[in-house]
Amino acid sequence: MKRVGGTIYEPTGNFDPTIPIVLPHEQVYSIQVGTKLFKLSGASLSSDAPSYFTNFFLKHQDLPENERPTLFIDRDDRVFEKVVLHLKGYYLTPEDETMFTYLFIDAGYYHLPRLVKQLCSSEIFIRIGSIPMRIPRNVFSSKGDSPNFFTSGFGIFFKTPDDLPKGIRLIRPPPLVPPSVPNRSGELFQDLLAILRGSNLQIRCEEHRNSLIAECKYYRLRGLEQRLVKHKIEFNRFRGAEEIMLRLRDVKPTGISL
Repeated sequence: MKRVGGTIYEPTGNFDPTIPIVLPHEQVYSIQVGTKLFKLSGASLSSDAPSYFTNFFLKHQDLPENERPTLFIDRDDRVFEKVVLHLKGYYLTPEDETMFTYLFIDAGYYHLPRLVKQLCSSEIFIRIGSIPMRIPRNVFSSKGDSPNFFTSGFGIFFKTPDDLPKGIRLIRPPPLVPPSVPNRSGELFQDLLAILRGSNLQIRCEEHRNSLIAECKYYRLRGLEQRLVKHKIEFNRFRGAEEIMLRLRDVKPTGISL
């Protein structure tokens, strides 16, 4: 049971009891996004609240349903269709980096804290070369592979839920370019991902190895870079110990003394 203003609401029907009663669960509310009209229940709108939607309709809670105004929002209805699925309890998986970015922008614009939190902890969506990528965040858990290009970059461009503006409504949120790395090879990065996921990638030739190492340097995957460096372990009979043999090109002279 919840008191809103001078009215007490209690759940009715078969709605999920875990959803807070911000708006009466059984009532229907109209939201027009662009040219498309959406009708959502109070249960759906209350599932991720407080939000722009609940704040608007709470101001008109004493009006009968036929007199309640329709909330008009000048945003993309295709993105809002994804938001509606989230409000209805479905787990969202954006199809590419563009939809991920649009969802992130509008989730913050509508002030949907649960959706923003989900997107911030989801896979990394990015286009490398011409290939769209979905990179699990835990793939960088090996020693030396974090922080890197992806964990640092996404921390800057995709902020955490605590960074949502409080009480600020912009007419239109600022644009955010979908993340991409157009000047690198998507095929080579797929090879790196295969190794990070535990696959035994076949190094085709020395040129392939050198290209993979160059990609590791670019993305700052230092742990993976060390695994790809060509080496040989031999037992030195004169010293009575094992030695690691490396190519001189893979050794930095800094810090080395004879």
